[in-house]
Amino acid sequence: MIEGKIPRLIEGVFQTNNLLGIHMIRAAVFLLALLISSASYSCTVPIYGEEYDALIELTETQERHSYQIRVPARVDGSKLVKAFLAYTKLPKGEFMVGEFFSEIRLRKSSGDYVSAVFYAPEKEGYAPYVQVRWPGEVCATVASSEFPRSD
Repeated sequence: MIEGKIPRLIEGVFQTNNLLGIHMIRAAVFLLALLISSASYSCTVPIYGEEYDALIELTETQERHSYQIRVPARVDGSKLVKAFLAYTKLPKGEFMVGEFFSEIRLRKSSGDYVSAVFYAPEKEGYAPYVQVRWPGEVCATVASSEFPRSD
C-alpha cells in the first residue's frame, strides 16, 4: 500500500518543482524586461556642448579672486539651475574632472537669469572652473567655463 503512494508522492514533488522552475523563469524574464525598459528612460550621458558653455557669463570683479556668474535660470524646459565652483588638475582643453566642488548660491537676476558673486581662491596645482547644471525630466544639461585671468 505504501509502495504505490511513494512513487505518486515523488512524482507530485517533481511536478511542483517544474512549476516553480517555470514561474521563477517567468519572474526573472519579467524583471529583466523591466530593467531594460527602465534603462531606456534613463540618461547615461548629460546633454552638453559649446552652445551650453557659451551660456555662462563669468567676469572678474574688482576684488582679487572674486567673480560674478550669470546664467539662464532654465534651459530647454529644465528645472532650476545649480552652479558649482570646481578645481581640476587637468590642463586646459581636456575634459575637466572636478576634485573639489562647492555650490555657488545663485539668486534671481534680471529677466530669466540668475547670478551670484563668489570667491575662488587659488589652490596650488589646480585650475578652477565653474560647472552649471540644469536638471531635466530625464537628462540634465551641463555646461562649464574656465576662469578669465588678468595675470
